[in-house]
Amino acid sequence: MIIQFLYEDGRSQVHDFLQSIRFQAEADSDYAHTFEGMMKVIAHLHQMKWLPYNLKNYWISLKTTNGYKKFHPLQSIPSPSYHLKLYEIRYNHIYSTDPRTLHWGARIFFFRERINKQQVLFLTRALMVYDTLDLELNRKSEELYEVCRQLSFEIYIDFLENPSKYLLRGNDS
Repeated sequence: MIIQFLYEDGRSQVHDFLQSIRFQAEADSDYAHTFEGMMKVIAHLHQMKWLPYNLKNYWISLKTTNGYKKFHPLQSIPSPSYHLKLYEIRYNHIYSTDPRTLHWGARIFFFRERINKQQVLFLTRALMVYDTLDLELNRKSEELYEVCRQLSFEIYIDFLENPSKYLLRGNDS
């Protein structure tokens, strides 16, 4: 399977998001666990030949550094149109050192297409989501989630109309 970060104006929001987590991981164990988990999930997807057609109940099981299994869902996102199939990778980091945060996690939106007999996952947007004791922060987290979801649908529609704009060519990968 090929995993491709989508670039707009020379930048990939998902790549920048992951780099930001990696940078914060140097000083914060929560971010370190999140970065490690997201990289394991992405590596697992990359090693797969094909994602199953129905991702409603699809879970990735990975071992944590302390040997426990942790399950990460791949979920289908409700679509404004029946033919648009947008998904999200969820990495939930349940425990936090911040007593105000109940739990949090990372989300990466993607769509998939078959190109030259291979499945390609196009990573569109990523964000952190929070469940905290602060209702205002929860509301902002939900709003950001909706913005990322909507932007991902717009990117997907643009991809369907002009795929060559997004496909890697030659040595671009």
